[in-house]
Amino acid sequence: MDQGIEKISRDLQESLKKILRDYAEALFFAVLLALLLRSFVLASYKVTSSSMEPSLIPGDFILGFKLPYGLKIPFSDEVFGEARVKIGELAVFSCSNNGRNTSCVKRVVGLPGDRIEVKAGKFFRNGILTHSFLTDKAYHPTEVVPPGHVFVASDHWAGSFDSFSLGPIPIQKFEARAEIIWFSKRPGGQGVQWHRVGQLIR
Repeated sequence: MDQGIEKISRDLQESLKKILRDYAEALFFAVLLALLLRSFVLASYKVTSSSMEPSLIPGDFILGFKLPYGLKIPFSDEVFGEARVKIGELAVFSCSNNGRNTSCVKRVVGLPGDRIEVKAGKFFRNGILTHSFLTDKAYHPTEVVPPGHVFVASDHWAGSFDSFSLGPIPIQKFEARAEIIWFSKRPGGQGVQWHRVGQLIR
């Protein structure tokens, strides 16, 4: 009788060990997969500025896709693969705010080799008018976007942490292409803005 109970107890212990081992292995691979996705494929950002309204508003949480800008090795500036930057897309790049490293999101309005100028409140790319400012006093001297850089602007075209104030942005600073709003909180954290959740970013 005692031997039978001891055998059952031993079998239960072995079964429990196997279950715990299986769960530990599954958890390890789940964490590893999440880290790989976070490092090389996807990243989440919180929007705190109103400079990209109405595309993005404060309280939006956005998901960025990293692969279009190359495969960046974590904790280094090494990037493998060619960045595929397109006019009109919203790009997340590393920037500095009051000496603190952070992430900015702006719209790409000029590619390497493009001639950029603003005169009489009108924005020209390669001599073609693409945007009119609210005031005809807006001005920016003619410049050619250097190799390995892009010209970015806020949707308000107000010069906040964009190329009008920072100059062309090195492509190597690009982190991800903004793709989707996966969550959105009302200002002050009062409730969820459900109508924005799941919106593709354009």
